[in-house]
This record gives sequence, structure tokens and C-alpha cells, in this order.
Amino acid sequence: MSEFAWPHRPAATSALFADPDLQHLACRDPRIRFLGRLSDAELISQYQGAVAFVFPSLYEGFGIPPLEAQACGCPVLAANAASIPEVLQGSALYFDPLDVSHMAAAMQRVLVDAPLRNALRAQGLHNVQRFSWDLSAQRLSQRIDALLESAPASQSKRHVVPESSAGKP
Repeated sequence: MSEFAWPHRPAATSALFADPDLQHLACRDPRIRFLGRLSDAELISQYQGAVAFVFPSLYEGFGIPPLEAQACGCPVLAANAASIPEVLQGSALYFDPLDVSHMAAAMQRVLVDAPLRNALRAQGLHNVQRFSWDLSAQRLSQRIDALLESAPASQSKRHVVPESSAGKP
């Protein structure tokens, strides 16, 4: 956060909803608010009211938090690491999570560039549609059908127990 404390940047408050071990960061700068654990409604409200969501994770299995932010219409800035670029594709502004000045520059850029924020917002809303339950169920069904069609006939048929012998030892 120290790299982001530039005198020429617009006044902004940073809200952290992170591990309680990071609460000591809130004491360093009055513009940093530690929110701790939030209810779903509170989290949605924070995403919807934010200028952007910054996700500097180095180790991410999938990337649910940036997708949640995008689903709420919040522009996302994210680390170009782990699975994040695969999940977010072109819908986020990426930065090197090991380079604090690069992350700070991305934050500065999104703060002052309203057209960029609007583009990231629209791209994010489009991106999250790839992960809808309906689309996921449709894809799963198609894959199951393809597997059943490609399996040898002897493996794709279920063993059916005749009704007359059902329930008999």
C-alpha cells in the first residue's frame, strides 16, 4: 500500500476484506479500512460501491473472488499469475503481483480512467456469463453424452435387472 500513497493520486479509501492477520495494515494509513468477514449482502454492497476490485493473489486454484466482483459490476484488476488470466481472460486489467509499483500504476490508471473502468465493468459482466449454472449444466450434459457415445457398446449399456427378479435374494 505504501507505493500507492502517491501525493498526486485522487483521494480514495481502500477497503480490505482479507485474513484477520492483515488487520495491522489498517493502522498504517487512515484511508485503509479493514472490513473483516462480511455477509453476502455486505460483500455485494462493497463490490457494487467499489471503484475497482484488486486481486494480487499469487496462488489461486480458480478465482472465485474476482468473478464475484465482476458479477456485481465491479471492474477487476488482477495478478497475471496462476489460473487468474485463464479465468478472467480479457476482462481484467492485469499487473505483476511481485512488482508493487506495477500494481500501483494499474490502480492509479483505473482510478483516473472512467472509460477503462466502464470497459472492464462490461467485459466482466460478459465474462461471468461463461460460468452460469445453466451453461455449466449444459456443458456437463454434452460431455456425458459424448462419453457415452464414444464408449464401446459393451461399456455404455447399463446392466438392467429384470423386474421379476428384483428384490429377490
